[in-house]
Amino acid sequence: HRGVDHNTAWPTGLVPWAFYELAVMNIYEIIGENIRGFRNRKNWTQEKLSIRADINTNYLGNIERAEKKVSIDTLLKLGKVLNIEPHIFLIRDAYKKDPV
Repeated sequence: HRGVDHNTAWPTGLVPWAFYELAVMNIYEIIGENIRGFRNRKNWTQEKLSIRADINTNYLGNIERAEKKVSIDTLLKLGKVLNIEPHIFLIRDAYKKDPV
C-alpha cells in the first residue's frame, strides 16, 4: 500500500467506506423491490407472505422498503416460499424478468 493514494480510485472523491455504504444501501433496495415484486406477481398480501415464511408482517414491510437489513436466513425462507432462488433477489428488477 506504500505510495498509493487509494482515494483517487473512487468516483467523485468518495473514500472507500463511503462508496461501500452507498453500495450496501442500494443492494437492500434491490432486494426489497424484488421481494415486493415477486409477492405482487402472486397477488399475495404482505400478511400472506409473512405467514407462509414465518416472519413478522411489519418486518417484511421494513425489508420491502429497505428500512431493515434482511438476514440470510430470512432471504432463504422468502425464496423458498416464493419459489425463487435467493441469489435472484440480488439482481435489479429480477421480478420483471423471472417467471414465477
